[in-house]
Amino acid sequence: MHQVGPTPPTTAQKNNFCATGTPIAVTYETFQAFQRAVEQKDIPFGSSNRLPPDRSVLRDIISLPNVKRLGEGDVVLYVGFISHPRNSNVKKGESVICKERAADANDIHIDLLRRPNEGEPACRAITAEISPHFRPTFWEVPKPPALAESAGAHDRAPLFRG
Repeated sequence: MHQVGPTPPTTAQKNNFCATGTPIAVTYETFQAFQRAVEQKDIPFGSSNRLPPDRSVLRDIISLPNVKRLGEGDVVLYVGFISHPRNSNVKKGESVICKERAADANDIHIDLLRRPNEGEPACRAITAEISPHFRPTFWEVPKPPALAESAGAHDRAPLFRG
């Protein structure tokens, strides 16, 4: 695939499917602390044109009880309720890969809510991504069948700040 969009370090981090280590349990408040730390350190974010040229500034960015430091690349475990799974960027394509427009070439975004069926807005949810790399073809539908609306879920993945 031809690289378009963000810098290669962003692509490399987002496509880190082989992260290892014991997952660190995180909460919604952990993500809030991570966001505050990014803003306090004036680390650029928000679009493919506003990303840090050196992603190492996102490593070990916050402290947690019983954990030395936490940051991008650490394997985390988050428990939430699934809401609104959808293919993203189907019209424009993913900026981190090749800007292909098909659903099978783009992430599936899933809002993870803190409570089931309470109408929590997406801006208050944690968004998980399922990358198209190595994704089973039976998930290539508007709503992945294994991801029922507001079903409980936990996600073990490397932490990534887009």
